[in-house]
Order: sequence, then C-alpha cells, then structure tokens
Amino acid sequence: MEKQPNNTPEELQPERKNFFGKTCNALLSITKPTIPDSIEEKAKELNLKEKPELHISVIAYKNGRILSKFLESSPRGEEIKREIKDMFLNETWKYELLPEYFLMEKHYTKEELEKSGHKNMPEHTRSTLIQKVNMEPLKDYYSKLSELTGINFEIPPAHVTLFSGSDYQPMENNGLGIYSEKDFDTYLKSKL
Repeated sequence: MEKQPNNTPEELQPERKNFFGKTCNALLSITKPTIPDSIEEKAKELNLKEKPELHISVIAYKNGRILSKFLESSPRGEEIKREIKDMFLNETWKYELLPEYFLMEKHYTKEELEKSGHKNMPEHTRSTLIQKVNMEPLKDYYSKLSELTGINFEIPPAHVTLFSGSDYQPMENNGLGIYSEKDFDTYLKSKL
C-alpha cells in the first residue's frame, strides 16, 4: 500500500529557527514529512537524492545578499539587523505542507556562477523536487522587512526541497534558489 500524506493539512511548527547574522539568511529546520511512494519513485527515476536536512527558507541567499548590502551601508545597520533577527526568532512560523509536488530545473551559466562567487565552476544544471507549503506569517514578515529597509522584496513561494540533483556532482545537493513566483514559473518543469 502506497504511503500517502494526510490530505487534511495540519498546522506544524519548525524544529529549529536558524538566523545567520553574517549572511542574513533565515531558515526553518523541519521534520521530514511523509512522502508518497509515487514521489519517491519519481525522484529515484530522475536520479535525485533525498536531501539530508530539510528546511523552509524565509530569507534565502539572494535576499540575504540584498539585505547584507543594505545593512552595510546603513548607519542603523546593526540595529535593523537585530530587529530582523528578533522578528524572525519571535515568530511561531506555523506552516502546512500541501499535497503539491513540483519538479524544478535551472541551468547555471558561467556568468551567473561567477556573480555568485563561484569563479572556476563549470556551467551545470540542477534539478529539485519540492513540496509547496502554506505559511501565513511569511507575507507579514516580508512586509515588515520592506518597512524597515525601504526595499520592495518579492515574497518567495514557501516550499521545502525534498530531493535534488545536478549534472555537476559537487552541486547535486544544492537547491535552485526560488525567490519569487516568477522564479517558480521560470524553473517549473512539471507538476507531479
């Protein structure tokens, strides 16, 4: 009999909240959800590996970089960073795992890799299998971030990356970085 997630989304809380001051990244470590057999089989068929740790990104790499640059140039940078961190740590971050799974794929060009600090990395393609998440506090958090910084951030689509892979082995465990609905639509290969 196939494993099935509970069709009635239940409200969950993260195991741990991780705020990284140097990069302004904020991640919610979560418990591994029940993954349907059909999704596990699809991941295996695509040669994707199960992620060793699961998280929901609140502030991922790109937005963290934008925030860090802003904070470095602001006379109130340290104070604003403390507020951002405190808002993140004080939020409950309740979430619901949705029974929606997607295969995502992105090709990384030399130029894009160099811009991200990967000088000698070859061009490659990464694939991920993600599950959508409903997380109500995200919109409010990004609204407050925009108020504090004056930066109009796009709200990233909440999701958890369950499986990943790449045609460049050292990056097979890395995600894609989905920072907006536009990114989601751009990298979407198929709904599963």
